[in-house]
Amino acid sequence: MSDYVVMEDKLDATEVKIHKVSCGHYQNNLKNPTETTLWHGPYDLDHAETTAEMLSKQYTKGWKLAECCN
Repeated sequence: MSDYVVMEDKLDATEVKIHKVSCGHYQNNLKNPTETTLWHGPYDLDHAETTAEMLSKQYTKGWKLAECCN
């Protein structure tokens, strides 16, 4: 089931984060997209984790499950 999206902050201000598709942060970004944030997915959790890990290699802060979606 594709219930997760991966948020990439192009400015490396925060970790690459995994959010649920239902998360308010993701839903708000659909309505008001920003130029510095990229969203990938939706994916199942395993694919989201693999994608987050891969994307985080180009940044310094790593990746994690978003606290709002735990």
